[in-house]
Amino acid sequence: MVCCHSQSGNCKTQAVVATVIGIAAVGAAVYYYKYWSKSRGIRSKNGLLKSKEDESRKVKLIKKEKLTHDVRLFRWKLDEDQTLGLLPGEHVKLSSQINSKSVSRFYSPVSHPHQQGYFETITKIYGPTEDNPNAGLFSSFLDSLEIGSEISISGPFGQLGYLTRGNFLIKQKIKHFKTLAMIAGGSGLTPMLQLIRHILNEEEYPSKVYLIYTNKTSDDIIVDEELKLYAAKFPSRFYLTLVFTRQTENPQNIQQGLWNESYGRIDEGLLARVFPYPSDDVLTLICGPKSMNSAAKAICTSLGYSNINVF
Repeated sequence: MVCCHSQSGNCKTQAVVATVIGIAAVGAAVYYYKYWSKSRGIRSKNGLLKSKEDESRKVKLIKKEKLTHDVRLFRWKLDEDQTLGLLPGEHVKLSSQINSKSVSRFYSPVSHPHQQGYFETITKIYGPTEDNPNAGLFSSFLDSLEIGSEISISGPFGQLGYLTRGNFLIKQKIKHFKTLAMIAGGSGLTPMLQLIRHILNEEEYPSKVYLIYTNKTSDDIIVDEELKLYAAKFPSRFYLTLVFTRQTENPQNIQQGLWNESYGRIDEGLLARVFPYPSDDVLTLICGPKSMNSAAKAICTSLGYSNINVF
């Protein structure tokens, strides 16, 4: 052990280092508390949904738009100066009486969290099957709603929310990531979409986003033009790979190498080619059909990604 009385120079240096570390720790605590407080402010200042998941309110449908042959965008009315009150990445529960029974489903808003006057959700419309005659019960109900219809909403729900400047609230703890690696299947894009829109607009903190988006064919892509626009506008921040499971290869689809296309199912080779190198700075997000989620998580784990969140 070194005696500070005999080596005053070292002692002073150690004191300065300790002071700097202490100041940095205090600064970090203040910094994170600021964004934690901001997250609570988003929910409480003028948001429809605050912090009680069990409170239900009514919202009115004011717009319905066809995005693909089986995907719809729904716009729900808020007061003129009101926001929904969620962080990007969180979701809501929509509920209604269908055939005299209360039925509900969870949805991720896709509109900006600070949008006033309305919020938007995207829903894939399913239909009944031989194995499951109740499949698509709620989505078909939503698709049948007339403009002006009301539905119950509650929230916020979820274990992940984005604060700002690379800071995420995950299971009530603030964690920082410089890069997002996303895998989405079909309508599983929706929880990713609000994050992508929000993060790419943070020009002062240029986080990088890698998205692998899988669909049966190019006709099934949700907001196709928007995603390709981001790839063109943010070539050093947004890396898009479109995967098609039931479509033959067409190199003419790719314009000037702005995005990648792959055919078949996702595998280790694809992720190794288009994803960032695994590190503690990378947050991996997965959302899609259950079988895809399981396969994608297993692949990410085998490649060494440690921070994995499945919606």
